[in-house]
Amino acid sequence: MCKLGSYLFLLTILLLMPGLAVATDHSGPIPTDEIWDPGDNPHIIVDNVTVPSGVTLTIMPGVEVRFNGNKYIYVDGAVNAPGISSNKITFTRNTATNGRGLYFYAGSVGDFTHCIMEHCYYGVRGNSTAAVSLSNCVLQKNTYGFYGDQCAPTLGTNTFQGNGTGLYLKTVTLFSVSSQVIEDNDTGIHFYYCTKPEVDATNTITHNKIYGVRFEDCSLPEIYADVTDGGTGIYFESCTNVGIIDNVTLKDNIGPYGALYMRDSGIFTLGTNNTITGNSWPLSIGAGSFPDTSSAIPSSGNTTNAIKVTGGSSNKTGVWPKFSAIPYIVTGNLTINTPGALTIEEGVEARISSEKYIYIKSALTASGTSDNPITFTRQSGSQWGGLRFYNGSISTLSHCTIEYATNGIYADSDPDISLANCAFQYNDTGIYFYLCTSPTPIVDSTNTIRDNKTYGIRFYNCSSPDIDVHADIANSGTGIRFNNCSDLGTIDNVALIDNTVCAIEVKNSGPFTLGPGNTITGNSWPLSIDAGAFPDASSDIPASGNMTNAIRVVSGTSNLTGTWPDFNLDYVVNNTPTIGVSGSLTIEPGVTIGFNTNQNMTTYGSLIASGDSGCREITFTRYDADSWSGLYFYSESAGTLERCRIEYAQYGVRTSNASPGISHSTLKSNTYGVYCQSNASPEIKGCKMTLNDYGVYSISDSEPIISGDSAGVNIISGNKTYGVYNADSTVAINAQYNYWGNASGPSHPTSNPDGRGDWVSDYVNYDPFVNYDFSACEGDFDLDGDVDGSDLAVFAADFGRTDCDTGEKCEGNFDCDNDVVGSDLAVFAANFGRTDCPK
Repeated sequence: MCKLGSYLFLLTILLLMPGLAVATDHSGPIPTDEIWDPGDNPHIIVDNVTVPSGVTLTIMPGVEVRFNGNKYIYVDGAVNAPGISSNKITFTRNTATNGRGLYFYAGSVGDFTHCIMEHCYYGVRGNSTAAVSLSNCVLQKNTYGFYGDQCAPTLGTNTFQGNGTGLYLKTVTLFSVSSQVIEDNDTGIHFYYCTKPEVDATNTITHNKIYGVRFEDCSLPEIYADVTDGGTGIYFESCTNVGIIDNVTLKDNIGPYGALYMRDSGIFTLGTNNTITGNSWPLSIGAGSFPDTSSAIPSSGNTTNAIKVTGGSSNKTGVWPKFSAIPYIVTGNLTINTPGALTIEEGVEARISSEKYIYIKSALTASGTSDNPITFTRQSGSQWGGLRFYNGSISTLSHCTIEYATNGIYADSDPDISLANCAFQYNDTGIYFYLCTSPTPIVDSTNTIRDNKTYGIRFYNCSSPDIDVHADIANSGTGIRFNNCSDLGTIDNVALIDNTVCAIEVKNSGPFTLGPGNTITGNSWPLSIDAGAFPDASSDIPASGNMTNAIRVVSGTSNLTGTWPDFNLDYVVNNTPTIGVSGSLTIEPGVTIGFNTNQNMTTYGSLIASGDSGCREITFTRYDADSWSGLYFYSESAGTLERCRIEYAQYGVRTSNASPGISHSTLKSNTYGVYCQSNASPEIKGCKMTLNDYGVYSISDSEPIISGDSAGVNIISGNKTYGVYNADSTVAINAQYNYWGNASGPSHPTSNPDGRGDWVSDYVNYDPFVNYDFSACEGDFDLDGDVDGSDLAVFAADFGRTDCDTGEKCEGNFDCDNDVVGSDLAVFAANFGRTDCPK
């Protein structure tokens, strides 16, 4: 018995020793008043604990309350935790997962002194009319130190440290924070939807990583506390009546927004008694925030001595004033929304970061002066996006320089913009009109459009653009470009000077006229077009004064219908133009089209190239030393090639499932004069095919018709490999009544071994052939088969004429030099007396 008593006595002593007590678990409702004593430490909240209305939980000094992961103490009644400085009360987690903390509902009471609240989602949360008092407490390492939703706590001196948000107050009125230490949190103090919240000068707010103090959707916020050594010192977001911020030290805040960040918060003033130094920025603003012109913004002492504009969207109205030596640096896309407006004062320099835009959906007024212009430029080496104006916006820009943007101005769907005395330079495109109808002639002679990399002015999908602009467009890539436009009308009174690609480019925009009042000089090309652009015959296209005095033809597919007139200028194909399925292009007599290496003209619709019976044939030829690709006809396209010269191509004419008519034309020095594939059946009549590798080459069920008749015998002579070659044994080609370069007919090893004309392959019906020495009887004017006195009378009537380029046709102008002289008489005399001319 004595021995057992000794053991019981020893066990009692051990249980009473500090640190050796057995843990006390808590869960569920506390039915009556209860005291938690340190002798029962630790008190573990194993499941949610509820303090009902009318019940008081008292927690004695020295108690340690531990929360299992995500567990609460819900309070409808009262919790008293009267710790003392030498024996604090601790609320902390029990597991690796944080607890949820202390949660006070409407009508509840919480009184905490000398407590530590840590490692919970809420150190303390108060809702509605809960009466929570905190004094000499440390709230640390929580998601929220204190979270008050319509709950204004009573705060003695407390420390909020290491929390996500130290002190969060939502929907409270006339609440002042004083005598708190707010440090090392992500956000120190966050007021949300509060009226006249105040942070007074007695607080210590330092080393908060993201925001020292944040006001969001607040009215009449006030702050007098110093905020130092953090991310952003003070942040106002969507606030009203901010007023004057003064007598504040904002020092060494090195986050992305620096000392002070104002976003969508209207007009505010930085007073003259602030100390703002050592910050990344002295001031950051977003859309809808406007520093008053009287603000004192330091121009030195911070890392970037400028106003940072973070972008965003706002419908507020305000001004960006000019502050000496302080630019605005726009780092995010900025939108001026309806019914807002932004006015930029004279002398302001706005620097915009790479690829960022200023979007104007309401109004922008940027009125500089000649002495104090406004500058929109890039922030660093990369281009910014530009000023983009939308339908319904009304804006005025004067004495502005807009430079280093993708599009200096982008006008989308008929905005109302007025420009005067503005300079557009070093942009990709100076001014870009998109989906505009009758865009206003906003660019007058007071503006300067120079040194823009790609386009001076660009119109895309616009109708009836008015470009009688009286403006100089110089030193750009292309001066003016029209793409997919309609009703261009007359382009006149424009100076297009020294543009490195071309003066004017028109693509898929139908007919237009270049008026006589333009100055087009020093450009690489005076005009560029594609298969859907048709300069009127009355157009004044300069024949001199530009680096290449010709019309440049570029790629593009068009389904429009129109004509390319003869301007006594070559058309030069730089990139392949394509005539779409419903498109049609007519080329007038006298036109010469030169093709760069490997370029072609592709037809899915209709190509009509009909020279006249005089000297004005149409010429398709190479432009440089190497061969071009040819005229391509695809997919049942239609084509008329009459009195054309087609030379120096890989394929003079290439047809695939298409059957263009080719008549009275010369196909010379091509790899293939005519190449037929995939059921192609072109009719070739009265043509001369010479010096090609193959005059005609046929494959894949094609059946070209090369038969001569009274309308014209084909001359197939001097081709290097074959005059006609058929690679398809299932089809026989009709090539009768043609002249093969010799009266003996074409050469074939078995069917005509004595033939001395061009070679012909199997599966070509060439017999009968023209068996006399055939050449064109140039003097048979009346086409009666001989050259006799009736033709002499015609020639005599023309002899001595020098007006063949302007008057009626000169029958005797054989060498096409526009007069009828002795050289033409020699040609006529060589034919006189012939009776073997084909009818």
